[in-house]
Amino acid sequence: MKVSRLLMTVPLAATFSVVAVGAGQGVSQACAIDLKPTVACEQYDLTITKTDGAASVTAGTQTTYTIVVTHAGGDPVGSATVTDTMPAGFDGVVWTCVGVGATCTSAGTGNINDSVGSLDAGDTVTYTVTGTVSELAQGTIANVASVQGDTGTDTNPPNNEATDIDEILPPVDEPEDNTPVDEGEGGSGAGLPDAGSDNLWLAAYALGAIALGGSLVAAGRRRVGRSFR
Repeated sequence: MKVSRLLMTVPLAATFSVVAVGAGQGVSQACAIDLKPTVACEQYDLTITKTDGAASVTAGTQTTYTIVVTHAGGDPVGSATVTDTMPAGFDGVVWTCVGVGATCTSAGTGNINDSVGSLDAGDTVTYTVTGTVSELAQGTIANVASVQGDTGTDTNPPNNEATDIDEILPPVDEPEDNTPVDEGEGGSGAGLPDAGSDNLWLAAYALGAIALGGSLVAAGRRRVGRSFR
C-alpha cells in the first residue's frame, strides 16, 4: 500500500503509534513501534569559593585570594573553565594553581581564564591570587570568580560563582622620625656638654674659678649644688 502521509505522535520516551493512510483509498493501518532513545548527558555539581580571609584591605598594600573549585558529586567532567576578571585598582596580579586529581595551568598573571581537565567527584583545583590594591582606591573592592563545565549539566548553578567584597581603608601615613641626632659623646659637638644644660653652667664656673686662681663664687656653689641633687 502506498503511503501518502505519515502522522506520528511521539512522547518523550518509549512507544508511539504510526497511522498510515492509503492514498485515495480511505484505508488506515495502525503500527506499533517501540522507541527507546538513549540520551547521553553528564550531570554533576561543580562548586567554587573565593576569599582573602579579611573584611577590609588597606590601599597601597597587597592582598591574597584563595579560589577553590570542587567536583562535589555526579558524573565525571571532561573539562571546565575557570574565570576571574580582576577588578579595577587591583594591580600587579600573579597567580598559581595546584590540582588534586585534576589538571590546571600552574601559573599566570592578570585575569584567569583557565581550562581545568579531568574532574571526578572529590577532585579540586586551588588558585592563589596575589595583587596590590591601588593607593588611590576607595570604597570597596569586589572580586568575582566562576566555574562552568564545558559539557553536560550542572545540577546546582548558583554555586558556580563566588564573590569576595572588602572595604578599602585609607593608606597609613608614615610616622615622623623624632629620633634625636647623635652629635657625638658629650652632646653638642664632640667632647662638649649640651647647650643649656646644668653641665654647661658647671663648666663655665669651673673655668672662671681656674682663671681667678680661686674657688667658685657662692652663686656658683649654689648652682653646682642644684646640678647634683
